[in-house]
Amino acid sequence: MRYREGPIIDVGANVGQTMFDVLCVDARRTYVGFEPNPRCAEILQSIIISNGLTNCTVVPAALWSGFAVRNLQVSRLVAFTPRASLMPELLPLHFSYTRPTICMPLDQAATFLGVRNLGVVKIDAESAELEVIDGMASMLERWRPPIICEVLRPVRGTDQRIHAKRALQLREIIDKMDYGIFSIVKPRSGPPTIHPVREFPGDTWSLLKWGQNDYLFIPSEQAEDAAANIS
Repeated sequence: MRYREGPIIDVGANVGQTMFDVLCVDARRTYVGFEPNPRCAEILQSIIISNGLTNCTVVPAALWSGFAVRNLQVSRLVAFTPRASLMPELLPLHFSYTRPTICMPLDQAATFLGVRNLGVVKIDAESAELEVIDGMASMLERWRPPIICEVLRPVRGTDQRIHAKRALQLREIIDKMDYGIFSIVKPRSGPPTIHPVREFPGDTWSLLKWGQNDYLFIPSEQAEDAAANIS
């Protein structure tokens, strides 16, 4: 992050975990978080206000490929930071409820938010990363930011053919943008490791795969500099 200027865009801000990481590295960096779960967005907003974080903004909405209203499925099982998903066919949440949620593309929303460039983009959209990236394609093409993105494996009981098709579409979009794909593996102990990959795995998710669902998408022209800064 230090070698990139511009705001940090946090898709799936939850209650501010990424925001805290950003502020620890650069307390003056502009941070814009998108969080469709109203409970989490309210917690994050209260943190921003109570700490006077004038360079931080939370938008209580989801990023998507276009303007839409979709049902957000919210789990009741986690008391403090309930898990939520706009893709129940890929990530079914048991003991959940739904609520209508406003969705918007970053390419259009950025103008209203005063976001004129992109520093780093982080995406944790619970299986909706394909739509998120599609909705910010113009800004990605113009500003070429690194993207940290969670891409979940298929969940047991879901149609793996849908997952495989979406994984292929995501890879094709990344290839078209001339980005490289790097897997971030986080072991139970020790630092994470990063290595290039060509495909997203299609094996079923399990606890043994914890820490193996995050990726770094890097523009090809920045790969050498990024590797030097990561190492």
